[in-house]
Amino acid sequence: AAHAEQVRLRAALAKAAPRASTSSEERALAAKQAREKFLAQVAANCAEEVKRAKRVAEDTREKRAAEHLRLKEDMIERLAEAEKRRSLLQQNQRRPRTATLPSVEERKVLIRRPRNETEAAKVIQKAWRNSKRRSIVSDFLELGLTLENVQKTSFEDVGSLLSQDKVLETTTKVLRMYGLQDNDSDATGERTATRTFLSAFLVLGHPAQVLSQEGEQEKDLIEKAKNALLCFDTVVVNPSLSPSANQLELLSDAYASFQTAFTAWKDRDSSVLLDTMLAQFVELDAIWQTVKNDKEGLVAEDYREGIQQNQTLLLVRLKRLAGPDKAMKMITEA
Repeated sequence: AAHAEQVRLRAALAKAAPRASTSSEERALAAKQAREKFLAQVAANCAEEVKRAKRVAEDTREKRAAEHLRLKEDMIERLAEAEKRRSLLQQNQRRPRTATLPSVEERKVLIRRPRNETEAAKVIQKAWRNSKRRSIVSDFLELGLTLENVQKTSFEDVGSLLSQDKVLETTTKVLRMYGLQDNDSDATGERTATRTFLSAFLVLGHPAQVLSQEGEQEKDLIEKAKNALLCFDTVVVNPSLSPSANQLELLSDAYASFQTAFTAWKDRDSSVLLDTMLAQFVELDAIWQTVKNDKEGLVAEDYREGIQQNQTLLLVRLKRLAGPDKAMKMITEA
């Protein structure tokens, strides 16, 4: 009887042990499934965010391409009109050769010697100024810096060309000669103003790469850049022709308007760029906070390196635009 009782006890223990083990396995399996479900949901959310970002980027690219095509067609039309006006101007200023060839007796009458040293000095000074103007304008035209050439050249190559010392110095001389820059201004201010003027070629030649948005301010900037370059092209079209006072006045007004519009756009664009990069930094940090506690899965390892690299790049750009102290303060407050 005692032996039979021991057998029954052993049988009962044997039956109870698998149930306990089964219950523990079920709990572990349920925890694993819950964790996998959570990680799959996080990965799906991240994938959806990436798809949405790609979709927005693609839409923006298409809009910019369409706007660039429209601007290019508009600029080609304007250049054709400017070329037509330039040809008419040259024809009106160039009289027939037979009418401009006086006889020997007429040439003798036309030649007039200066009456005194003062008048002779004025004649020499005028000839020297004309010679200097022709030399400066010819040097600029030799650069081949036209809107048509800029549109045919890649954005990177144009940026490299406009940053060359020769281009900056030659353009500065032209702007100074036409009274667009003061002779008393410092070299840094002159170079900054020259870079701003040369930016008009980039704004019109490659608007998709330069302009981050397509708002009213950008449209106004494009319009003022067109006006500035058209007035400038009219003045430097021919080194032998001295521009009229009306042409110089129109150029001065167009130049000042573009400088003002460009400065306002640059300040606002920098602010928008800072806000955008800061929002991206915060969003990456939020994603990392969501997945960093995953110890057993692979989500944390998959996202950790990419998030850190992108945050480092954003931090470098933020410091470059806003300064190290201000950038760190903005990140802390965000």
